[in-house]
Amino acid sequence: MPAANRKILILCVLISVLAFIAFAFPNTKGTRDVQMLSVFEPDEYAQYPVVQRMLSPKPTLRQTIIGFLAYDYYYYGFPFFGSSALVILPLKWLGLAENTQLTMLVLRQLVSVLPMLLAFLLLIKMWDGFQTWRSPVGLIILLAIPAVTQNALWWHPDGLVLLLTVLVLWFLNKDQFQLKHNFFLAAFFCGVLTALKLIGFHFFLAVAYCLWVALRENKKTWTEIIKAGMLFILIMALSFVIANPFVLSSWGRIAWLQIFHYQRALLDQGYGIVYQKGIFATYPWLREAYGHAIFLLSVLAINIWAAIQSKQKHLYRLILAWSLPMTVMTFFFTHFKFQYWLPVGILLISGIIGVLPLQKPLKSTNLKDILIILSASIILLQMAFFVPQNIKTLQAAFHREKTSPELAFFDHVEDKLAPISERDLTIYFDYRLYLPRKENWQIHTNFEMLTYNYIQQNGFDVLLLLRQRINDYLKPNAVGIDPAKFVESQAFYQAARDGKIEGYQLLYEDETGLIFIRTELENQYNGN
Repeated sequence: MPAANRKILILCVLISVLAFIAFAFPNTKGTRDVQMLSVFEPDEYAQYPVVQRMLSPKPTLRQTIIGFLAYDYYYYGFPFFGSSALVILPLKWLGLAENTQLTMLVLRQLVSVLPMLLAFLLLIKMWDGFQTWRSPVGLIILLAIPAVTQNALWWHPDGLVLLLTVLVLWFLNKDQFQLKHNFFLAAFFCGVLTALKLIGFHFFLAVAYCLWVALRENKKTWTEIIKAGMLFILIMALSFVIANPFVLSSWGRIAWLQIFHYQRALLDQGYGIVYQKGIFATYPWLREAYGHAIFLLSVLAINIWAAIQSKQKHLYRLILAWSLPMTVMTFFFTHFKFQYWLPVGILLISGIIGVLPLQKPLKSTNLKDILIILSASIILLQMAFFVPQNIKTLQAAFHREKTSPELAFFDHVEDKLAPISERDLTIYFDYRLYLPRKENWQIHTNFEMLTYNYIQQNGFDVLLLLRQRINDYLKPNAVGIDPAKFVESQAFYQAARDGKIEGYQLLYEDETGLIFIRTELENQYNGN
């Protein structure tokens, strides 16, 4: 590598290291104990016990290995949970695994942030090869996307999803339609991606494009095309099984399929209530995470134009072929969350790097140059919006323990429950409220909508309810996925809003939450 290229590479690595360090500061916050995860990141709260369980020693070595591979929480594949468990294994050896703050810092940095940064460096390598000023500028553009900042501030599979997506495209592009070892390496990583989050299936259009170009331009025969396509599917299937070894057992497959169907229903419909889909419902969230409509339309126009005119037109076409089915699914067949579109939005925006002008001076009289200047102005304007938005997000994350109304609400819980705090209590709390564990308290939460039946069956002594959740389920336009159950839940939430839950007395309420105590305990409470 020439000295000039090495300098650009070193600069890009330095920018990445600085970004890695910058994200570490807010990633130490909101993790003082496991229960605090339920306040800021309920997904982390659900996932954290899984990796702890995976690393728990069992009576025999065989049971320990099985417990590591069959983790019994198959919402995400083993590549996520396996890598997460491995990165905190050294903490386990050092006796530091119970340090939630340190463990979550390691998980967020090494499982979310690091894979994203590696993906960015691979994208820069694909577009510019660390040869020109476009490399550091392109890296800064990618780092400025608000979705990147959001994804860097939690422990979730989407950093790995992005890295695997880029690896698949890297090898498809490197193969240059020869259908040789790089093509089949892409199949391997596509299988791992599918094992992680199933979205590897959406590469079907990009793979079909590779086969079509190989047939048309590289003069492959139909027999060679069919063999290559079948071998791609076979390697993808094998790597899926290797990456998710629990599917080798019948009980593992059954559990995985049950969760798959359940999660598919959640994505299609919503969590308890029907979530709106379509471009108009999606756009406000899309704008917040990826930019305004004029910016996104400019990005799309750049990719389409470059797919026709650019020297790297095949790479642009591969990205468009990957993006189309993923975008249709994300915008129209699921309710939108920023992470669902991350492996699409990042790759499309990265296409800007490939068309940034190099040495040639731009002329305001040339139509092509006018369009470049206009596009550059839109990009710069959008970056000007991104920077303060990201600073605000980072500041909010860094100060979240001080500013969280949910943490402040716990002060009222302690105060109101003080007369009976030493008793054995069974307490229900809505996730996103803070309730640390006590030796004499049995605490429960539920991600489903509540009903009187659930409350009565569990015989809770205390109910801690989040007002926002009550308001969400009582919105006039809210539609339940299960109409009968929704009516039942709404009856409970209406009673909670009115402060008249049957069998309970309201102790305290404010804008954040409500505290109810079982009626039978009220006399004991007042007696204290």
